[in-house]
Amino acid sequence: MAIGDMIYAYLGTAEENYQPTSGVEVQVGFFTKNGTNGTLSSYDGTDTIPVMAAAGRGDTDTSLTRNVAWMISNAAYVRKTTTSDMVVITGVITNV
Repeated sequence: MAIGDMIYAYLGTAEENYQPTSGVEVQVGFFTKNGTNGTLSSYDGTDTIPVMAAAGRGDTDTSLTRNVAWMISNAAYVRKTTTSDMVVITGVITNV
């Protein structure tokens, strides 16, 4: 991994986290979620801060897509809390 490398994470139909390797920071620039059942949150292993509510979706026919500037690391990372929604996250490594 190097600064400037792109990341792509697919979180399938399980309760799942995306947590970069220790010492790596990622700026998430985009995510999309296809369902209305699970919350997408920032998580530090204990506390969660919702980034998108479970029902957060534009309409019932398409995925909800967000352009964001969300810094994640090994200490504060992405958590998906459902077993039915799928999430795709893309971003750029900013520190290694």
